Amino acid sequence: MQTDPRQGFTGLPDYNDPPKVPDHLSGLFSFLLDRSTEQYPTLTALQSAIPSPADGMFKAVTGEKALYYAIGGQWLLVWKSTPAVFGRRFQNSVAGQSIPSGTDTLYTFAGATGSELSGGVTLGTGSQVGCLIVPKGLWSLSAQAAFPSNATGVRSLYLSVVNSDGSFGANVALAQVKSSGSVDSLNVSSVYRASTGGMAFGIRLGQNSGSALTIASAYYSPFLTAVKIAD
Repeated sequence: MQTDPRQGFTGLPDYNDPPKVPDHLSGLFSFLLDRSTEQYPTLTALQSAIPSPADGMFKAVTGEKALYYAIGGQWLLVWKSTPAVFGRRFQNSVAGQSIPSGTDTLYTFAGATGSELSGGVTLGTGSQVGCLIVPKGLWSLSAQAAFPSNATGVRSLYLSVVNSDGSFGANVALAQVKSSGSVDSLNVSSVYRASTGGMAFGIRLGQNSGSALTIASAYYSPFLTAVKIAD
């Protein structure tokens, strides 16, 4: 018998071996099968068929759209196809929202707005209008808004968790400006874990110029995005 120098298969017949075609083919087939990417409908079916896999086996589970790798006698998930889960709100009107001085306010995206949603992300309603409601998971979040020119004092943009009654929960990220004389576009981004489904994220705006300020939306379109990056 010969030994394959690359994979160590010892069932290769030599020219001097007696002919045992069925045995040789069976051994070669089993050897190749162990190293091929077989398909199983479920993980249970895979575990039932190969309960004690040899290290290095690599199999596909079609029902999960996943790939499993064997190590230490166990099947480990190494890749899974996950549909994109995201949400986006954006302002596309000229008139922005008025933000009072001294009171943090939830940006509601009033007027002509647009949105893109998938994977269970929904738009907030009632006290959470303007928010994105997301399923449980780890999320990459970003937001933008711009205060008008010649504003004084401190202007702030928070990415915040918004409670069901409209009150603000944890602040995910913060951007502030104190200068005046120009349109101040504030941008924030962060990663945050939604520990439960139905968590709402929104834009919390604040300023202390002494009078109400209208958010600019003609050149710096406000937006809020949420992209799921892990379960």
